[in-house]
Amino acid sequence: MKYPVFFVCLLAGCSVNPVAVENITTRPDVATGTNVEPAGGAQGVRHPGPVEPGTNKPSAASDLIAREAEQQFKLGHWSQTVQLAERGLRIDRHNAHLYLLLAKTYAELGNGERSAQFARQGLSYTDVRNKPLRAELESLVSTAPR
Repeated sequence: MKYPVFFVCLLAGCSVNPVAVENITTRPDVATGTNVEPAGGAQGVRHPGPVEPGTNKPSAASDLIAREAEQQFKLGHWSQTVQLAERGLRIDRHNAHLYLLLAKTYAELGNGERSAQFARQGLSYTDVRNKPLRAELESLVSTAPR
């Protein structure tokens, strides 16, 4: 008989208690930036609010990548700086220091428009109390071609 092992495995799988899964039935409303519940509502669903600038702390992984990107920037290795900073942003898209590194790198490469673009994004995630970082980002925005 070829099927006893399969049958036993199948029965074993059926005896496992079901796991509760959070019901995610909301969808983002692009116009307002908020989550919209379907008709009838969804009970027990958590809705993350908008991200407040400066309230999130960079992750340890993105900090480590930012330090390595800073080293590459100091050595003038622009391509590696961009690669590392972009990798860090995939981990933590709110890390303003990574946006600063990208803005400075593109300024060094002569791409002022791209530099200003990253500087503006960095400003949106910079705490207002971090004056040195804000000043450096603002200077990159102000020196961009118009």
